[in-house]
Amino acid sequence: MTAEEIALIRKLVVKSEKEKKLTDPLLKLIEDKQWFRIFVPTKYNGNVQPLTRVVALEEHLAHIDGSLGWTVTLCSGAGWFAGFLPESVATEFMGARNCCIAGSGAPTGTARRSGNGFIVNGTWKYATGAPHASSFTANCFILDEKGEPETENGAPLVRAFIFRREEVWPMQNWNAIGMIASASHGFEIRDRYVDGERSFNIRPEAATSDHPVFQYPFLQLAEVTLAANISGMVRHFLDICKASFAAEALEKKFSHRQSERIRKDLETAEQEMETVRNSFYAAVFASWEYCENAKALPDELLSYVSRISKLLVSTGIQWVDTLYPYGGLGFADRDSEVNRVWRDIHTAGQHTLLLRDIEN
Repeated sequence: MTAEEIALIRKLVVKSEKEKKLTDPLLKLIEDKQWFRIFVPTKYNGNVQPLTRVVALEEHLAHIDGSLGWTVTLCSGAGWFAGFLPESVATEFMGARNCCIAGSGAPTGTARRSGNGFIVNGTWKYATGAPHASSFTANCFILDEKGEPETENGAPLVRAFIFRREEVWPMQNWNAIGMIASASHGFEIRDRYVDGERSFNIRPEAATSDHPVFQYPFLQLAEVTLAANISGMVRHFLDICKASFAAEALEKKFSHRQSERIRKDLETAEQEMETVRNSFYAAVFASWEYCENAKALPDELLSYVSRISKLLVSTGIQWVDTLYPYGGLGFADRDSEVNRVWRDIHTAGQHTLLLRDIEN
């Protein structure tokens, strides 16, 4: 990405936050760069990339702006479902020039079997990029024709579905303190019949594309891409702190001893983040190598990918919370860049997949 493009994005993000959605020029740049298509197979007009390259790109975008990185990550992540759809369905939904898929992983709907399809009802609270989405995905509990829950291996059966924009009823419910321009509004579906071909599962054995990225387990794919976003935002926050905590600025407000402590905390934060970040990328590269070589990922490696992703997030947020008070009321100015980054971090960090395991 050129310096001019980065400067343009940083100019547009302020307007995006005011408009509470990504601006049209920003969406055009995303389309020109094919960032919503980085997981879509080439046969569907996509630009599928290796996972390692995707993670680095998403961290870079989040470093520029949290809402931009998050929207590209979530909408391109929904595009990953193209690798599990029947060809006719994927061609329809991925072929549009302005293809952008919003969706929700929460199974807060039901799909009752009806002939060769399903009658879908439900409400999904959060779908990043909803205002400019061309289609939506959602998870539903499957019911039989009598309305009784179906099970699989003793657990309720859940399947994913894809819907045309005109089939959903959008909601205006995104009111978070940060990630404002991600416009993560919800949507409803009421008594909508959909053909059975628009139902799919995302297990590796169900992939309809042979690209290795569709053999990477979805849980870890989601964890590493979301963690990369937090990492990018935290690095942005640390950059601002580094500029704000220059010696002459600090010593106007603090004693020499206090100033030294603040600079030491910032230095330690940068070192710890870099150490964990290096381990995170090493885990992503190691796990991706198995997929590239058509090998099943060992359970212990998958567990480590999950742990290091959550550690990267928790380390970053802990240091942000340590450093934030040193900025005083200037950091609390809602219109400041640092406050926007702080709000974005603490909103994105609420995603349940990023929560570290809670011991009993």
